[in-house]
Amino acid sequence: MEIQGKLYSGEIAQSRKEENLALVAANSGSWMDRIIDAARDMATSCPGEIVTGEALRQKIEPLVGPPHHPNAWGAAIATLVRNGTIRQTGRWVPMKSPKSHARRTPEYVMGN
Repeated sequence: MEIQGKLYSGEIAQSRKEENLALVAANSGSWMDRIIDAARDMATSCPGEIVTGEALRQKIEPLVGPPHHPNAWGAAIATLVRNGTIRQTGRWVPMKSPKSHARRTPEYVMGN
């Protein structure tokens, strides 16, 4: 019964999410460090700027190159939220890339 309670409470799902994000980050080599540095530079030069993960990818990827796997961007955004480089505004906005089909994504503000 306890496992079922954890399953429905989301603890197992959250734990697996954290494990997978850590694995993707570990496999990214120096790419993750370069993303973090570039995002911190942006946050310093543009504090208060409103962005999405998609917008950050479009601005930063030309500077540091693509990740080893597209899922690395999710790990990068999660890392930037955790370290305070970006903060969630609580709003969800449509993505702009045609490949994204205007699905909604979290909005963030740059800086501490």
